[in-house]
Amino acid sequence: MGKSIKEMREFLKNHKRYWTMNSWNRLHSFATNVKLHKINAPNEAYHFLECKEAFDDVNFLIDDFRERNDGYCIIQNGRSGGYLVLCKCDRTENGYRVHFNMIGDDIDSLTSHEVRELFHLVNDFDNTTKACCDSFLEFVKNHTLEERTILVPQKIQVAIEKSSVTA
Repeated sequence: MGKSIKEMREFLKNHKRYWTMNSWNRLHSFATNVKLHKINAPNEAYHFLECKEAFDDVNFLIDDFRERNDGYCIIQNGRSGGYLVLCKCDRTENGYRVHFNMIGDDIDSLTSHEVRELFHLVNDFDNTTKACCDSFLEFVKNHTLEERTILVPQKIQVAIEKSSVTA
């Protein structure tokens, strides 16, 4: 049996929030703390934070959330990026533009229909952020890091004296 509107309102009111950007701007939204100690990550997980491949599935899950929930996205926020935050966003020619405005600020003023929609959105957000954490932890469990030195070809501009070019 599903939750009542009253239960949904309570869930939304009690859900973790995080100040988007800084607390002084007074803008906050639904959030999940994904700091390594909060998700019970093993000690070696810290070293995987710089490993791009560790986040391939996480990025896929976040992109999939955005596709399912048009107009909303999940961003990383906080001094150390330790929070995933639900934000409004819209498509632009170059990708997405995030709007740092509050979502569901006054739960009591929402209609039953709005509460139900927001509840399902936040529930999907929670499930997605949990899946992101699980994916990262599974990657850490199944991989080891190895340091390698690679050569990266790079185009650069080099100044050549004009007299040597015409010779």
